[in-house]
Amino acid sequence: MLKLLTLLFLISSVSYIDRINIAVAGKGLMEEYGIDPVRMGVLFSSFVLGYALFQLPGGAFADRFGGKLTLFVALIWWSVFTALTGVAGDIALSLGFSVLPFLVLVRFLVGAGEAAAFPSYNRIVASELPEDKKGLGMGISIGGIGVGAALTPPFVVLVMESLGWRWAFYLSALLGILLAFLWWVSVSEKGSKKIEERGNFLQVLKRKEVWFLTLSYSTFGYIVYVYYSWFFLYLNEVRGINLKESALLSMLPFVSLTAGSFIGGYMSDRLRERFGLNVGRVLVVVSGMSLAGFFILLGGASEGNLTAVFNLSAGAFFLFLSLGAYWALPIEFSNPNAGKISGIMNTGANLGGTISPTLTPLIAQSFGWQNAINFSALMAFLGALLILGCWKR
Repeated sequence: MLKLLTLLFLISSVSYIDRINIAVAGKGLMEEYGIDPVRMGVLFSSFVLGYALFQLPGGAFADRFGGKLTLFVALIWWSVFTALTGVAGDIALSLGFSVLPFLVLVRFLVGAGEAAAFPSYNRIVASELPEDKKGLGMGISIGGIGVGAALTPPFVVLVMESLGWRWAFYLSALLGILLAFLWWVSVSEKGSKKIEERGNFLQVLKRKEVWFLTLSYSTFGYIVYVYYSWFFLYLNEVRGINLKESALLSMLPFVSLTAGSFIGGYMSDRLRERFGLNVGRVLVVVSGMSLAGFFILLGGASEGNLTAVFNLSAGAFFLFLSLGAYWALPIEFSNPNAGKISGIMNTGANLGGTISPTLTPLIAQSFGWQNAINFSALMAFLGALLILGCWKR
């Protein structure tokens, strides 16, 4: 179990390096090709759109063929297109076309590849971990995103200053390809086998809990993509913190969310034992999302830069306190269909995430950055309310 969860943790880390490297390297890309913040938001959203549209196919593939093959193919796919991000603009110019559509297509395909990752995790955890470890297992597996997100700003800044912004994409892609082959040779078929018994998926879709879960997780996705897409640039451009300090300070929310993911997964398993299958998980989500909203509000209103970073980091911690519980709920609803249900749930998150990278700067342009952040807090409170639809003793 330890080897399996460690590899999933590492894949999560690399997936988020590949996902958000553009939020830091984007500064060089914007300057080179003259892309303004709103068009950059469209580019951010193109990844999320591809990621959202391929969640259910990715989950169905994982339920049908198992996690080992699914993750191997997906990791190779998104790594190749991550590397192409560095040259897509030049290819477009050499062909006499506009840069932005080419970049949008490439980032869409990166997202399509990454879409299979987390539903595959759910399939693996549903198959291999005992009932009292599933929340923790999902918390650990997906918790790697915090490490990847924390390492991305200093890693990308160092590469940009040494080799140029394109190399941030090339080296990120190389990490993914190496990890794909490590995954392939290290994991046995037992750890990724498919479940032969198939639940009635259409009956599962009729359950209101699946849709309340999806709607609640969509608010989670909205907030997460504000952090991923705009936190670094918010510190650098809005609060006037220099490039290197912004890179270091922008690590803090992502370190916090890793801790929140681990602790929340453990808590959801313990509360499940105490209060029952769904109630224990729901309690963790309600608590985490409510506290996240409170600290995000404080962060947006903070005058001091360090105080703002602290409060927004606390918001990230409590946001991800709910993560393991969110991802354990599809297993509770229908173990044989856990991959597909989690794919639907994560589609909701990424539809929210498709909106937020573009909507956030638009709100900021019209009403100021504090109100853009306040809107994220409102989404957290809404998510806490919606998850109550899954409350069932």
